[in-house]
Parts: sequence; structure tokens; C-alpha cells
Amino acid sequence: MSISVDELRDFLRRDPPRPVPGPIRKKALRGALPHAVPLFGLFFGLFGSLFVAIFFPWRIVDDILLNAAGRTTTEATVTARTETNMKENERRVHRYEFTYTPEDGVPRTGVCYETGGSSDAGSRVPVQYLSSDPSVARIKGCRLSKFGWGGGFVIIFPLVGFGIAFFSIRSRARLASLLSRGRFSSGRIESVESTNVSVNNQRRYRVTVSFKDDFADRTTSYHAYGDQVALAEEKREKQSSVGILYDPANPDRVFLVDQLLSP
Repeated sequence: MSISVDELRDFLRRDPPRPVPGPIRKKALRGALPHAVPLFGLFFGLFGSLFVAIFFPWRIVDDILLNAAGRTTTEATVTARTETNMKENERRVHRYEFTYTPEDGVPRTGVCYETGGSSDAGSRVPVQYLSSDPSVARIKGCRLSKFGWGGGFVIIFPLVGFGIAFFSIRSRARLASLLSRGRFSSGRIESVESTNVSVNNQRRYRVTVSFKDDFADRTTSYHAYGDQVALAEEKREKQSSVGILYDPANPDRVFLVDQLLSP
């Protein structure tokens, strides 16, 4: 897909917000993060959400409250003990059902979990409940979620996955907005530096460019990959003038127009 000089000139002559022809939009977005990156992020986030649903200690707040002041201890009867399909440190997690009567005199039932299992059905055990809410209770030494606090680490997976998807989509949206609303200026490539980051098996480079916006001379940088790097390096070596689209609301956000003319 090639863009002619005349097509590019006609596009840049229009006042922002300018309509962006399909070929120019496609050519510009082709140099952005590929569609596979946000798709990978969404998949990783959804897959991680499954782990959160299974392993996250959803009642951790109630456990924290029971660990703090304001709890009352009484006796309870274990009515059932069953093995779950979960293990923690190679030890089976057990589920307890129990009955107890708090100070208000109303009999209640509860469920809690323990790794290993130490009480059988029919056992009399101490139970802790919140004085302010007697329905929140657990057998002493047990917890209200299948997994303890360590299970909370699984929240990292959807956060990372959805974070990748969000920032990838935002990057493409910002580029599309820059094409439409950006102002044109000429500038020069000051430096092209390799980073230690790779995306989709392509090394990321930091390209520093100087140009003049509506108010003053400005120097900023943008990220480049593959052919974009070769073009920037060529322009730097020849000290050639380059075309820049910059965001008037944030002049540090730029797009190298010359990329649209590359094969």
C-alpha cells in the first residue's frame, strides 16, 4: 500500500479536524502496535479472570474483620466435612459446614475452609463471629474462602492482560486522533536509540525529534519499530527535514509523516 506525494499533500493541506482517507489511516496504523497485541491482552485477561474466579479469596475482607477486634467466640457443631477439589501446598482443602448460636439466641449455619482438615462431623469446635454481624462466622483456625491471602496474587493476571489491551487500543486511538487533529510542522531527527523492550519480536527504538510548534522550539521522542527505525536513521544521517504531525493539546505526542511515503 503506497501513498503518493500528491495524496499526502492534499491531506495535510486540510485544516484539522480533517477527514482521514482510508489508505492513509491503514498505512499509519500498520506501523502501530499490531492487532495481535490487544487481542493477546484480552485473551490473557479473560484467561486470568478464570483463575481469579477459582482462586481469589473473595471473603478476605470478612476474614480481616474477624482477625481484628469486635469478634465473639462461642461453640459450634460441625455438621459436615467434605474434601474440595483444591489443594494448597500439596494438602487438600476441606470444607466445613457448622451450626452455632450467637448471643442473640438465633441458631445459624456457616461454611468455612481449612487446608488439611482437623475436625470431623459431630465435633464441637470454637467458632468466631462478628459481634456486629453474627452471620459472619468461621471455625477458629479456618478461613471463609477456599484459599488464603496468597490466592490474591492471581489478580495480577487479568490486570496485566487487560492493561496490555487497554494501552494498545489507546495507542491506536491516539494515532487515529493525531492524523485527524494534528498540526503539521517540519523538524529533524536528532537521535535513534535502541531500548531493551521488544514487542511482537521487534526491538523498540526511541526516536528523538526536534520541531517548532505554535509557540516555541520543541524536542520530544516517539517509539519506532522495524522499517520506521531504518527511515528515521536514514533521515538522521542525512540531516534531512521531516514532516511532523503534533497534538496541539500535547505537543510531545507526534507522528512522523514521512512514514506514510515509505513502501
